[in-house]
Amino acid sequence: MPMEDLKIFLVRAHHNTYANTSAPKAAALRPASYDYHFEEGDFTYHDTYFGGKQFIGEETVYWKGKPVWGMNYYGRGLLADMPESYFDEVLRPALMETPWERLPVRGPERFVRGAYEYSMALIDGNMESFAAEEKISIDGKVIFKTFLHGGIIA
Repeated sequence: MPMEDLKIFLVRAHHNTYANTSAPKAAALRPASYDYHFEEGDFTYHDTYFGGKQFIGEETVYWKGKPVWGMNYYGRGLLADMPESYFDEVLRPALMETPWERLPVRGPERFVRGAYEYSMALIDGNMESFAAEEKISIDGKVIFKTFLHGGIIA
């Protein structure tokens, strides 16, 4: 599977699933899960997560029916009373942007919308094996963090 094709597909999958507020959810595969599914050419993408302001999930990409890449993520709001509207204000719009070239698994390295700032930082590795952290800040104060890790599945 060509890595460049995977990167292009992953961006298209994100833009046609959770990040896109008009994308339909897929049938839940597990009790209380939220699922998204996207197919194009030889690639298939599935994202399943649990929770709301605190969540855990997994994305898997299949090529010709075989799982070839995956990512696990855990995110949480840092405010005692954090409205879920923050996700619609900055997270989803950030994920609809062109992703960070160095690690094109979510949004750009930095995205600003009004008082909100989204950032993505690579902790270790690259697209083939990585750990990363995503943050949302408002007026310079970090209010949300997501930890991500994943890579090639052999």
